[in-house]
Order: sequence, then C-alpha cells, then structure tokens
Amino acid sequence: MEKWAENIKTVQDEQIRLAIITANNHYAGFGPGSVNIFRNMLDLPESKWEDRGGEQEEGKYSVPDLYSKQSTLSDFLD
Repeated sequence: MEKWAENIKTVQDEQIRLAIITANNHYAGFGPGSVNIFRNMLDLPESKWEDRGGEQEEGKYSVPDLYSKQSTLSDFLD
C-alpha cells in the first residue's frame, strides 16, 4: 500500500479531484480499517465507521445476477 500511496501523492494535476481505489477487504482484518491505514498514508483524516451507522442498510445496494459479468463499478449501486 505504501507504493500506491506514494504514486497518488505524486499526482500534481489539480483537475483530478477523485480517485477510486480498491484493496483487499481484510488487509487490516476489517475493511474500514484497511481504508484508514491507506488514508493515514495519504495524510487524510480517518473515516469513522460508527458515524456511518456501523452496518450497511439492508436493501441500499443492489447485487447483480451472480452469473453475469460486472462491467462497471456502478453495477453494484442502485
């Protein structure tokens, strides 16, 4: 993760305001913990899991058919 954090820090283009980053969900033993490790490497404030309800709201996200191929990240959002 340190390599990717350094790569992201080197981006100088002010027009780039969003990066979508994926990681192994169990790097820290808990997905949001992995996110916070990476955010710390980027000198960003930690995300507070408890502030977001602690659990995903049932039915908030849809899951595509298991036998279809995902074509975009938005396939998993309503």
